[in-house]
Amino acid sequence: MNAYATSALLDVIIVGAGPTGLSAALILGRSLEQVLVIDSGKPRNAVSHSANGFFSRDGISPSELLQLGREQLLKYETVRFKTGKVVEAKAFGQSEKLDRFQITLDTGEQIITRKLLLATGITDQLPAIAGFAELWGTCVFHCPYCHGWEVRDQPLAIYGKGEASFEMVQHLTGWSRDLVFCSDDDSA
Repeated sequence: MNAYATSALLDVIIVGAGPTGLSAALILGRSLEQVLVIDSGKPRNAVSHSANGFFSRDGISPSELLQLGREQLLKYETVRFKTGKVVEAKAFGQSEKLDRFQITLDTGEQIITRKLLLATGITDQLPAIAGFAELWGTCVFHCPYCHGWEVRDQPLAIYGKGEASFEMVQHLTGWSRDLVFCSDDDSA
């Protein structure tokens, strides 16, 4: 991959190398911005068998999708990659104008950039139910658009809390009519 040089002021640091971070790197790199993509190498959907809903790549493995994205960026000398975890980001500048960011990695390394783009995605908060985490991404899913096609017309159990979980049950009737709702929420 392109080597990272610490001496030049970067235009943009992108934290996160998932689909959003790589897409941003593509556009910014093509715009001749000096871009550094920093990623921990631990994607959210690593346990999933497939990434669905991407035009021309429907059903691709998540790791292959990210690898293809990185490979496409190799031809842009304006885009570089660094493995690491950002533990702190501070805005600074002269007077009232905050026009720089200093990020600190878990190694203690500090890097300065003009702009900072957070493309870290989300972290799933799994319930403390025995076996739930082990099945996550293989037969326990969070997104009907990502996995609904594969489980269509099958019996489905929906776990949730609050009003949004009832809306999800109604929404899932498009994929299956054999639904069971499970909750440990008193309002359910």
